[in-house]
Amino acid sequence: MANHEKTIEILPVPGGNNYPREFGKAYGDFKMVNYGLSHSKILLPSDVFWKVTGRLQVKNIESLIQSAPKNYDIYCDLHNIPFVGKKLVIGNQIFDNKWMDLRLFSSTYKYYNERFRDNIDAIKESVLQGLPKQYFYKIITKDLLTRKIVPRFAVQPIIVGYGGYCNRDYNALNKKLKNVARSILRFITPWLWL
Repeated sequence: MANHEKTIEILPVPGGNNYPREFGKAYGDFKMVNYGLSHSKILLPSDVFWKVTGRLQVKNIESLIQSAPKNYDIYCDLHNIPFVGKKLVIGNQIFDNKWMDLRLFSSTYKYYNERFRDNIDAIKESVLQGLPKQYFYKIITKDLLTRKIVPRFAVQPIIVGYGGYCNRDYNALNKKLKNVARSILRFITPWLWL
């Protein structure tokens, strides 16, 4: 057991994920984040928080927190993969080469409230169009010149668990190799958002 003086607040969300499935996982995630921010007794407007998808473990969360910049509005992983077509449709899912990884990010309470909290219906619409990750990418990249946006983690997140849409194992060999490649690229070419 770790010895620390942290206060932990657990907030049960009434209804939890009780909403139409077609609204998608992102809608449910942000609905719960909104509830947590609205009902927290310990979070202050000047605080930052970390959002992690509940079914996943981030094995190096401590390294991510320690390597975070001192001052930011949002600290996240944006992806802009060059030389890939604008959209790729596989089954009923649309893949775009510009997106935000919604599994893990950190934001100030203030920035989240300004940009996302009251946009739950826009999040729902982006899910219905198959593009929630792209919706967040567009919102955040509009703020690159005017806000303290850190679009790439300094450290590659090591995520363990299974993808909610495709049930892919994030700890599989191909994912481990991708993590190694991305770790190296973060170091030698941090401006590449892969």
